[in-house]
Amino acid sequence: MKKITFALLLAGAFGTATAQDGNNICVFNAIKNYGEGGGGAALEDGIKCSDEAIVNEKTANVSKTWFYRGNLFTVVATDKDLKGKHPEACLEASKAFTKLNAIADPKFKDWEDANRYLDAV
Repeated sequence: MKKITFALLLAGAFGTATAQDGNNICVFNAIKNYGEGGGGAALEDGIKCSDEAIVNEKTANVSKTWFYRGNLFTVVATDKDLKGKHPEACLEASKAFTKLNAIADPKFKDWEDANRYLDAV
């Protein structure tokens, strides 16, 4: 009985951790799909996931939440079809990279890319 209870608790904990990170994975996949020819619809899905990730208490202060958001809105700002629909994209990207810098996560390893994206915005 103890083994079954432990297994259920472990499975529940893993499922919760995976669900919390799901929005970040969604944003990453949206950017990847767009790069592979997925079009603006992929980015629209990514925006929804990113909006959810920044208000979720488990992901709101995670560096990759803000890195992916900044990257996403940088791509949106350069897409000819979406930049008119999302005129705030450059501002959102800038805010995201500013928040990423404020978090200053020592485990975050993509600072060079983040600063390059910030310079592009």
